[in-house]
Amino acid sequence: MSVMQLKPAHIAAMVGTYLGTSPNYIDIPPQRIAMALARENALSYRDRYDEPCEPVRVPQSMIDYYTANPLSPGAMLKAIKCWEYQACESRGYAESDGCSIAERMRSSTGGRVAGYEEAQWGIDALPAGAGKVTRII
Repeated sequence: MSVMQLKPAHIAAMVGTYLGTSPNYIDIPPQRIAMALARENALSYRDRYDEPCEPVRVPQSMIDYYTANPLSPGAMLKAIKCWEYQACESRGYAESDGCSIAERMRSSTGGRVAGYEEAQWGIDALPAGAGKVTRII
């Protein structure tokens, strides 16, 4: 598995989109959220390659841009998945603030996916009128 250090724009897009779309926003200043994500990514790089790596600095102006112009739910979920892949090599990843924040972001974004709110909670049977399915091999 390889690790790359994410650009400030990637982290800003995650933070800004979360701020701009989440009804359950964490009451943490945006710069602290960005720093937690950038730090975990840098630690992952450091632990994977045994090389020093400083967290990127994320300008507030970038976060503000994505707060006003959020990513689509699909793009946000992919950005989170990319961050997770690039951050999961650090020794304390599972207990990190960054991991916890990313999980909250994912949970918040899931509710914005088209059809989510209308979907039933449990699926108990095939839809009415569903016929036999034939597999073609």
